[in-house]
Amino acid sequence: MLTLALTVVPYFPDYFWSLSRDGKYIAVVNTIEHAIQIIDIATRSVRALRIGKAGSVMSVSWSADSGHLFVTMTTTQDAEDSSALLYLDLQGKEQELFETKDGLLFCPVASPDGRMLAFTERIQENNAAMIERF
Repeated sequence: MLTLALTVVPYFPDYFWSLSRDGKYIAVVNTIEHAIQIIDIATRSVRALRIGKAGSVMSVSWSADSGHLFVTMTTTQDAEDSSALLYLDLQGKEQELFETKDGLLFCPVASPDGRMLAFTERIQENNAAMIERF
């Protein structure tokens, strides 16, 4: 059994991490540096992938081939909170896959064959409805 103890991120009660599907890497959200830290388990080396899009990184997960990351983040546009889902390669090149202005995106998970992606969207509504005579 291999035990890996690294101090790579200051403790935050809500930080996110993800183990690659091939078991070689761990991706950790670093909210202070606006980056994803990639830990090579075999060599114990750590490198940071900076996120170019402005906002706060929320969660991270690996693609099915362990060659890319899915990253969710909050952004601010026109004084409104919004959220984005990014596709990030291991050199730091990012592509925006989805953006919403009505909710927050969390916890993307790729299917084992890499054809589908599931994620959670939290929507906060301020409207109230009343149903009578039911």
